[in-house]
Amino acid sequence: MTATDVIRLMREYGFNAFRARIFVNPPERDEWGGFIGNNLDYTVKLFKRIRASAPDSILVLDFHYSDYWADPGKQYKPKSWEGLGFQELKSALREYTKQVLERLNREGLAPDMVQIGNEVTCGFLWPEGKLCGVENVEEQWDRFSELVCSAIEGAREAVRSIKIVIHIDRGGDWKGTYSFFSNLEKRGVDYDVIGQSYYPFWHGELESLMENLDNTMRVFGKPVLIAETGYPHAGPEPANEEKMRAMAWSLNPEGQKRFFEDLLLSVAKFPNVIGVLWWEPCQIPAV
Repeated sequence: MTATDVIRLMREYGFNAFRARIFVNPPERDEWGGFIGNNLDYTVKLFKRIRASAPDSILVLDFHYSDYWADPGKQYKPKSWEGLGFQELKSALREYTKQVLERLNREGLAPDMVQIGNEVTCGFLWPEGKLCGVENVEEQWDRFSELVCSAIEGAREAVRSIKIVIHIDRGGDWKGTYSFFSNLEKRGVDYDVIGQSYYPFWHGELESLMENLDNTMRVFGKPVLIAETGYPHAGPEPANEEKMRAMAWSLNPEGQKRFFEDLLLSVAKFPNVIGVLWWEPCQIPAV
């Protein structure tokens, strides 16, 4: 088989949007040996490759605001930000966001959308911005919202037209989605797009996602980006009945393909869904 540039290959198969993660000061490899050296210099090189192979594509930048993977189970501050007071942390967050996007803008690589954190269902920049398992819930929501607003300010100062995405992992959970974004709206957070992760194993049946999208459109009236989705190409059957119902497609390459086709056909019914992004397109297994 002849080696082909993966970006060009994806573009040939119809992919028209690319989402890249960025860490603050990451190590080159994680504990599994996977590459995670996605700092600013790497991101500039990657975006140049994307623009060369797919010049008309949409670019989405996913700020993890960490030196490592950030998700609902871990949202650790970069080491260089440890020990900062709250106001100093807000300033560091704003300036970092601004500097990253200014650099990309100077290079002609400004993203179309930017995520303020990755799957921030439980907040980010712990402990200051933590939302789950805390006693002073309202105070923590206030602090989290202040941090988010600081990052948004930095982003819009750098690229005025950029779209702001707030990304959580509640694709099949309307109650959780409503609670999260109601809290943001109550605090006047000014964002543009609701981002969701949807993996059937973790987030339930496709019908639950459809219900959530319908309710989200009616209540919040904002565009929705399925920022992450995936389905395994192999593996054992789920152990319990609920997971089996959600994993309705065969655990093989054909089932993986059919899942994606069914998902795309289903979300196409919603005019507020602006895109679906596969995680991770360079890996066959997915999640």
